[in-house]
Amino acid sequence: MVGGERRAALAVPVLEQTASDEDLAVIKQAALDYAGSWYTGDPERMEKALSPDLAKRIVRTRDGKSRVEHMGALALVQGVRS
Repeated sequence: MVGGERRAALAVPVLEQTASDEDLAVIKQAALDYAGSWYTGDPERMEKALSPDLAKRIVRTRDGKSRVEHMGALALVQGVRS
């Protein structure tokens, strides 16, 4: 009990798994393609780096008010294209 309140404990199993060198190389290439596409303006490279199911969320604060913006893969690719 914390401060007179009962709190539920969550049991989260911890799985130990090691990525293979091949997995790490694929992850590294996706990250390089994602970042590099912004700097080079290469929409095809951005598209290659993203899952079409991407759901990116960005919290923006303006004039003391925060809002959540949603961005998918297509919006990112179009942003690089423009």
